[in-house]
Amino acid sequence: MSEAAAEIKALGDSIEPGITFDLDACESLTIVPKMFRKMALKTIIKAAKEKGHTVITKEFAESMKPGG
Repeated sequence: MSEAAAEIKALGDSIEPGITFDLDACESLTIVPKMFRKMALKTIIKAAKEKGHTVITKEFAESMKPGG
C-alpha cells in the first residue's frame, strides 16, 4: 500500500465509526488532491450510510466520481 493510500485509509476509517475503507478503494482515491480528500471521504461515507454499506470498496468509491 502506498503512503498516500495509508493516509487515506487512516483518515477515512476515523471519520465514521463502523464504516471502513478497503485497501483498493484507498489506492483508487490517491488521485484526489490532498486538500480535497477529507471532503471526498465524507461524501463517500454519507452515501455509504444511506445505502447501508459498512465497507467502502473500490467499486463503490469509483461510483461516486463525477460521471461515475
